[in-house]
Amino acid sequence: MAELIKEGRKLVTIRKINAIEPIEGADMIVKATVDGWDVVVKKGEFEVGQYCVFLEIDSFVPVETPTFAFLTGSSDKIDEAGVRRFRLRTKKLRGVVSQGLALPVSMFSNELYKIGQTDFMTEQFGKNLSINAPTFAVLDEKFILSILEESRYGIEEFLNVTKYERPDERNGGTGAQKCKSAGNFPITIPKTDEDRVQNIFGKYSQTMKGVGFRKSLKLDGSSQTIAFFSNPDFFVEKVDEEVRAWNEETQELEIVEVKPYPFQWEDGQIAICSRNLALKFDAESHFWKAALKDDIPQRLKEYCVAHDRQLAIQGECMGMGIQGNREELTEHTFFAFRVWDIDNKCFFDDAEFQEFCALLGLTVVPQGDIVYFFDEYESIKDALASADHASIKHKICEGDVYKSVTKVNGVTVHFKVINNKFLLKCED
Repeated sequence: MAELIKEGRKLVTIRKINAIEPIEGADMIVKATVDGWDVVVKKGEFEVGQYCVFLEIDSFVPVETPTFAFLTGSSDKIDEAGVRRFRLRTKKLRGVVSQGLALPVSMFSNELYKIGQTDFMTEQFGKNLSINAPTFAVLDEKFILSILEESRYGIEEFLNVTKYERPDERNGGTGAQKCKSAGNFPITIPKTDEDRVQNIFGKYSQTMKGVGFRKSLKLDGSSQTIAFFSNPDFFVEKVDEEVRAWNEETQELEIVEVKPYPFQWEDGQIAICSRNLALKFDAESHFWKAALKDDIPQRLKEYCVAHDRQLAIQGECMGMGIQGNREELTEHTFFAFRVWDIDNKCFFDDAEFQEFCALLGLTVVPQGDIVYFFDEYESIKDALASADHASIKHKICEGDVYKSVTKVNGVTVHFKVINNKFLLKCED
């Protein structure tokens, strides 16, 4: 069964306020619970069960938009398009860990009207004719909110909210010492964004009991993908390196040499990718050093040709110059954490992953036990506490990743539990 390639993280969604609690010593603010998230809000702004517009941490919010102007401050950043933005981060307010931003839906009436005109809402209207939905021409706000809350449809584009990315991972910076781009990240491979446990705990607590998950350590490096495509021309026009020089006679830059890409053969091609881009060959870049250290491109190619497969190994690039090298590595190293079958559009299960990595001699992220996560942890508080431990070298780890040992209804279920101490003290 093919698994869907997700379009990316949903940063802004319609949610409901699940609980409100007072904060000791605070008269103007309270703690609201939105699914698995705790967020500080103004006292009296919400009631339990009320809809809100919820922005997750790492939302990059346009502060010159009047709705978000209250967020502007000294920590604003200018993005590549020249838009002044504010990054939502984990904060501790009056002893309460606050993650995200909950705002009244009344602040977004214009945006909700536009969402009501989308193809998505037209489709949902057709599906819900049996529940006495209003006629499509006059879709009311209550109906729109109920559909958005149930579907968790991401509305960030209507609010011009983007995802914050570290400077080394944005377009123009690949996390690989400015290694030149060979094109966009391949659309046939999913990016490495896992759901956070706060978003899925309520639902999975009911549906995933008895399901075993392989626990692994989440390393703080740069996302990397190493893929083999049987089509040798997949990136052929982009990966060859053109050396240019200035011609005084013509007063133009001219191509004086074309260096062929060393990982293209008659029967296929290797693509090395950062989070957002495919990369040209550069033996001095972090990502290429990590890939070449264990001869991964050649080993992957030989395996794929022998087994007539197209595969993508995904992992973390670690070492000097990456996230402060928290694990004190002396060489750039690729730590594999999952494998994507490009042809069958699915992830390897745990046994396949372990066998494959052992066969190719890959370094994998530190592996833990098989955990029956939703049997073991009864609350989101307990689940988050489980990620409070050391990393390989550093006393504070980024967190843990859980991947179902076998497929559930044909799909590999995976999510991450991020250590709040890491978010408060270590995150860049």
